[in-house]
Amino acid sequence: MDKGQDKKTWGGHSEDIVELLKDYKYSIEYPPDLPNAYIYFNYWMMTDPRDKLHELGLDNDPRVIEIDKKLLEGLKKYIPPDYSEKERKDKPLERWWWHLDKIADKTYPAELLPEHLREIYLSSF
Repeated sequence: MDKGQDKKTWGGHSEDIVELLKDYKYSIEYPPDLPNAYIYFNYWMMTDPRDKLHELGLDNDPRVIEIDKKLLEGLKKYIPPDYSEKERKDKPLERWWWHLDKIADKTYPAELLPEHLREIYLSSF
């Protein structure tokens, strides 16, 4: 994908896909002792860019897939965030990143996970 293709419209605003990818990746790597994606007050730092990437149709982009895998792998080391049910109530199971607690508890329906995450889920949790 060339640099011109990394700009798309989302919610009436021009979003820089490279920035969304950086934000998503940052949320699962920093701070190193307990990344933001796994912290109650900071999980939005992961869900917001991931939601936007999904809405832009980038679920199968290799860059997104790589970060998705790292997020799921992180559940082996960190506990999932304690989601606010008020915020999550309208998030369908297909948005698996809003249901890391169910994935960690192995109560998430494996068939709803993207194929690139299903193997990690079935073999790790």
